Amino acid sequence: MTAGTVEEEIARILREELLLGSSRRIPPDAPLGELGLAFDSLALLNAVIAIEEAFGVQLPDDVLTSSGTLTVSKLALLVSETPRVPSPGVGERLRDSAVPPPHHRMERLEHSLASRGYVGRVLWAAARLAWPVKQLLFERPRYVLIERPLEVDSAPATPPPGIEVRSYVPADGQLLAGLWPDFMERSSRRLVARLLEEGAIPLVATDGKRIVALDLLSRDGARGEIVLCQARDACWGLYLVEAPDFRGRGIGIALIAHSLRVSRELGCRAQLAAVRDDNKPMLAACVQLLGFRVIGHAQRTRLLGGTRWSWEIDGRRSRGRRLEI
Repeated sequence: MTAGTVEEEIARILREELLLGSSRRIPPDAPLGELGLAFDSLALLNAVIAIEEAFGVQLPDDVLTSSGTLTVSKLALLVSETPRVPSPGVGERLRDSAVPPPHHRMERLEHSLASRGYVGRVLWAAARLAWPVKQLLFERPRYVLIERPLEVDSAPATPPPGIEVRSYVPADGQLLAGLWPDFMERSSRRLVARLLEEGAIPLVATDGKRIVALDLLSRDGARGEIVLCQARDACWGLYLVEAPDFRGRGIGIALIAHSLRVSRELGCRAQLAAVRDDNKPMLAACVQLLGFRVIGHAQRTRLLGGTRWSWEIDGRRSRGRRLEI
């Protein structure tokens, strides 16, 4: 194929995956996030999978985050520089990440045990009891640190029909039921209550009277865990959760886009966040659709109730009891 033919085929795939088959022209050098494409993080991964399968290539795992803002031309160049692989299995490593919930490890375990009858229920009950103990004794999650400058407005992100994005009001505390899986609800409610007491700024997405997503912002980071350098003049995306039965519809992305506008109204010059490195749909959407850039990586080690961080930001490594950004 010629370079022009590759670009045309990639544009066709993007129209099919992200524009529901529209015939609209996609300029080869226009960033994907500026095209008004569907604000659906799973759709982005599905588009990459479709490109891989169409050309028989296996693009880098971090293609949606480490390659900067992608365009049709950049994707065509990546395709041309990537060796061909046998067609079976192409896209499989991304396909698992492109499937809607369950996405939490415990949710995946519950899902896998559900078909095992009585034995599965016993194993799940044991896992539920062991999970908080394991979290206290040992945990080592890894995060990607991202930053979004706020000098310009965020790209528009229209919530799905029937979904309203707005500020939290005190009465919303009674509407949080069902926002988390059952095994997480009690501990998650306590966490949210503590963060609100510490001054977090809450935003919500609602479906009628039900809250289906919650986002918390902070000017100070997370007390005892994360410290923001005042020189950055930034807000911290502290906590984001979507109700399990509303995931994969772009609601979380629309809520983050709204939080960017709120951060700007608060006088912040940037918004920062830490995203689990295995949450590939969210990372892809933040970088390609919302204009975040990767500034570093961090790892939190929790051992016997104590916490230590190690991180690298803009090429500088450090470690300590609190993550300092």
